[in-house]
Amino acid sequence: MSQQPVLKDLLDEGGEFDPHYLPSYNSDHLPMALIAMSHLGASDESLVDYQRHYRKRLRPVQASPALASLEDGRGVPDAYASNRTFLLEEIAADGWQTVVRRHLPGLLVSLPTGAFHPLIRLGAGISVGHQLEIASALAYWMTSSFAPVLPAAVSGQSMAVTLGQDHLNHEPSRAIPPGPFSQGLREIAARGYPAPVDTSMQDCASAALDVYLGTRNFFALHLVTANQAARMCLPFVVESEMVASLSAGMRAAYQVLNAPDFTIPLPVPDKIDDEHGIKYVYACTSEYSAWNDPRHLTEIEGFKREGLVPDWVRPEPEASV
Repeated sequence: MSQQPVLKDLLDEGGEFDPHYLPSYNSDHLPMALIAMSHLGASDESLVDYQRHYRKRLRPVQASPALASLEDGRGVPDAYASNRTFLLEEIAADGWQTVVRRHLPGLLVSLPTGAFHPLIRLGAGISVGHQLEIASALAYWMTSSFAPVLPAAVSGQSMAVTLGQDHLNHEPSRAIPPGPFSQGLREIAARGYPAPVDTSMQDCASAALDVYLGTRNFFALHLVTANQAARMCLPFVVESEMVASLSAGMRAAYQVLNAPDFTIPLPVPDKIDDEHGIKYVYACTSEYSAWNDPRHLTEIEGFKREGLVPDWVRPEPEASV
C-alpha cells in the first residue's frame, strides 16, 4: 500500500515521540493506529484529528547515552534514540528492506517483548514502507532487555491443542500476579520459557483468534494483531524461524494471562479504546485476506455493529506485501 501524503507527514512528525509515555509507561500506539486507519479508509481529516488528540499524552524522545555502535545499545532501553540514528544511517545507505533482513532474524526470539508492540509497530511500518517508522520499530525492539532461549519444538499437534494442554496443566498456585505484561513475561521466562510448536502461520493465526474469542481478554487481542504483524514481516525472515518464535511467544503470553479456558466463544465486548479497536479490525481485515477465516469477517461486522470503531471504517481486502 502506498502512503497517503498526510499519513507520511504525520508519521514523520511522530518521530519526535518516545516509544513509551508516562506515567503508565504504555507503548505509543499513535503510528500503529494511524497506519491501521489509513488501511481502513480514513480521510486525511480523520488522521489529522486523531493525531492532534492522541499526541497530548506522548513525550519527546528521551536522550540516549553516547554509543559507539548499534550493538552497544542491544538490550539497553535508554539507547532507543541512539540505535534509531544508527538504523536510519543504515537505511540511507542500504535501503529499508536490506536493513530489516539484516536485523529482524536476531530479534525474533524476543518477539512478545513489550506486549508484542515492537513487532506490531514494525509490521505496520513495513505495510506502508515508511523508513522512519521501520527504524523506530527496530530500535524499540532491539533495545528491549527480554531475550529468552527457545527450547526444542513440540511437534505433531496444533497451536489450539497445545494451548488447551497449557490450560489443563496450569497450576493456580503458580498464577502470575496482576501487573505489567512485560513483568509477567520475564517471570515466565525465569520459570522456563515454553517450547515452540512445529506448525504453520495459518494455524497460529487461527489459535490467536480462538483465544481472543474465547476470553475477550484485552491482552489476548494482541495475539491477533501480533499474528497479522508477523505475516507482514515474513518476507524478511525464514518462515520456520518466525513460526518458532511466534508460537513460543503466544504460549508465553497465554501463560502470562494465566492460561484461561477459551473453548466457548464470547460476544463482542461492550467497549474498547479507539486505538485497539481500530488496530484489531484492521488486523481482522488483513488476516481474512490471507486465510479466508470467516470469523474475521464476523468480528469486523460485530465491532462495527456495536459502535466499537468509527462509522467511516470501510475495510477492504488487503493485498499481500
